[in-house]
Amino acid sequence: MYLEGFLIMRTLWQAINYFKLHPELIFLLTLGFAIRIIGTNPGYFAHGDELMYGEAIYMILNKTLGMETQFLGYYPPFVAWIMLILFLIFFIPVNIILALSNFPVSDFSGFFKQFVLGPNWINAMYWGRYITVFFGTGVVLLTYILTERMFSQRLTTFLAAAFVSLNYRLVLNSQIGFLDIYNA
Repeated sequence: MYLEGFLIMRTLWQAINYFKLHPELIFLLTLGFAIRIIGTNPGYFAHGDELMYGEAIYMILNKTLGMETQFLGYYPPFVAWIMLILFLIFFIPVNIILALSNFPVSDFSGFFKQFVLGPNWINAMYWGRYITVFFGTGVVLLTYILTERMFSQRLTTFLAAAFVSLNYRLVLNSQIGFLDIYNA
């Protein structure tokens, strides 16, 4: 237990020092995150390629790790599993707490589907979008680190990360929740 705590603290300390040496990275990550998060809500309503949030909810409601049979041949379940884990660990508990403050305690039938997931699972759709926003912002970070290691020039590194941060298609994929952002 002591060793794991030490490793976590050392990693955090290294990350803080890295950000101190590269203040432009903080600017680029903030810019990339802000552009992506602003467009998620209200944004487009349930795009056709935005289906993994539904698969994650299907897994929760049916207590399974398998996807619906019509999607098994087309998509690997990795993205749905990421959403499943984050839904269970963070989004569902937070939404339960928020919903309990506005819900009559006398009637709990349909509480989870109506107040936690929202009508037509609309809350889950936005949760999936928020997850892709974080992955899209992570792509900016990875681009910065990779470019810095390959070229060792601050201007090249900054420009590469800035282009990824502002690229229309990458921003759109993050805002709507496309599967492509996990492949970036």
